[in-house]
Amino acid sequence: MPVVGDDRAGTLVAAWRERLAEADVVAWLDEQGFEARLALKAVRFWGEGVLRRIRENPYVLIAVAPWARVDAAARHLGFGTGHDHRLVAAVEAVLYRRLEQQHTWTPRDAILTGVASLLGSGPGVAARAVRMAEAEGAAIPQGEGLQPAGAHVMERYVADRLAGMQTSSGMDDLLVGRAAIQRGLDALPPDAMAGLTEEQGAAVRRLLLNPLALLLGGAGTGKTTTLRVLGDLAEHLGLTVHQMALSGRAAARMREATGRHATTIASFLGAAARGEVTASTGPLLVVDEASMLDLPLLYRILRAVGEGYRLVLVGDPYQLPPIGFGLTFHLLANQPAVPKAALLQVHRQAQATGIPDVAADIRTGLVPLLRAWRTGTTRGVTVLACAQDEILDAVTDVLADLGRAGGEMQVLSPVRAGAGGVAAINRHLHKIHAVGRQRVPERQLAVGDPILWTRNDYRRELWNGSLGRVVEVTSKGGIQAEFDGRVHAIDSGELGDVDLAYGLTVHKSQGTGFERVVVVVPHGARVDRTMIYTAVTRGVRQIVIVGDLNAVRASITQPPASHVREVGLNGLLKAAHGLDPKGR
Repeated sequence: MPVVGDDRAGTLVAAWRERLAEADVVAWLDEQGFEARLALKAVRFWGEGVLRRIRENPYVLIAVAPWARVDAAARHLGFGTGHDHRLVAAVEAVLYRRLEQQHTWTPRDAILTGVASLLGSGPGVAARAVRMAEAEGAAIPQGEGLQPAGAHVMERYVADRLAGMQTSSGMDDLLVGRAAIQRGLDALPPDAMAGLTEEQGAAVRRLLLNPLALLLGGAGTGKTTTLRVLGDLAEHLGLTVHQMALSGRAAARMREATGRHATTIASFLGAAARGEVTASTGPLLVVDEASMLDLPLLYRILRAVGEGYRLVLVGDPYQLPPIGFGLTFHLLANQPAVPKAALLQVHRQAQATGIPDVAADIRTGLVPLLRAWRTGTTRGVTVLACAQDEILDAVTDVLADLGRAGGEMQVLSPVRAGAGGVAAINRHLHKIHAVGRQRVPERQLAVGDPILWTRNDYRRELWNGSLGRVVEVTSKGGIQAEFDGRVHAIDSGELGDVDLAYGLTVHKSQGTGFERVVVVVPHGARVDRTMIYTAVTRGVRQIVIVGDLNAVRASITQPPASHVREVGLNGLLKAAHGLDPKGR
């Protein structure tokens, strides 16, 4: 009688083979001077035959290791300076380096220059290397430039799927078609959109009538109010609504604001993989904070859902571009062929704080006139200029004053390291607030500390980005922590998934809102308009900007980061819509 079933036995054998392959690769990499940690990446990339593949062409390691290290190892193994593998790898290395800078497309001239530099050759050899890379499919021509193969595949798929959703054949795949939606809207009672402005009501109709649509709006324009009515009417018309956002906190806000279930994108993708979401339900996908979607994530969403889905992407195109490579929402917001509804009217309650006016100036590249912060200020946007070594004390003083005004407070910084970075802010504020409180041994954690959960935990329904607070330190070195009104036991072995959250990076704060926000801008930090705009729009009632005000002014007048990214999706979308892409 077998000890384990056939399925489990197969899994165990596969894992055993993978570990053997990994051990062989570790030994070989060590001989060549590589770090052993690359072995697992290599095995996952290429499977059991990885060592044979690497020996035949060590330049395949360009996918997981720097050019200089790979080239030195290959030269040591006898691969000459003019070897075909070396020439092709140089092109890939240039494209991968650009991908690390979030670009999916590179001008041909820039590639030739970069390849010549890596090879130590003239333009003729570089041009031959590019031709060979194109012939092998390692570099894909797109307009006047080239793309790495993987990025091109993803962008082409995204472009074709999004364009296909707007064609008549794409609409035929929908369980509830446009004509049925129109009849349903025409038959709605007069109070169906009660509580919406005319602008919001028109947006709801546009979003329902188009299988693909964007809802654009800045702070205070009522996007979540619009989404609440959108969901109600969609279900009334026979659609199944799936609401999601990238972070757990953003999903929780979406759920609270709309009164409808919302989940993380990761959770939705898991459900789709298990077959729990199908086109037979007439699904409408609503993705909030869509400015955070990088190319791989939008690709995964579209791959997961197949045909017959409606998609609404919601966000503010003036916020930060995604952390990962590519550009999706920001680019789609500027595509004339993509249906969109823009909310421009700022509601009276939000307008009263002055924050929307400041945000509007920043969005358009105007430096707003801001008052200096004074003790007792309780609303609006103010500034406190200070030297680098004064930032932490300034933040402490401001927080003490804001605390007297009441409401949730949060410190944001564009960077993790340095005097005004998140790490220093968290250490400083923890040291102040931990005095006299029960602490976790050998950890910067004490009762009362705000904390950030950093991974998705489906059992607990805690998501990467969930914010909580330590309520107890246990006798075994763990903690009891409260997240959204629920207390969770987190043992000592899980504390690596917990960070202090007195300070958050601006990126981590996307999809959230706080009553009062302190925005730290360290001297010498690389910030741009979208960074400042995103930080300012996290505040509901009050913002205090602390640090280098010259850097703030300079960042606002420069083009936003999303304008700097070079991607191929623009040209591919034009081609997919039957237009002739010019340039790229």
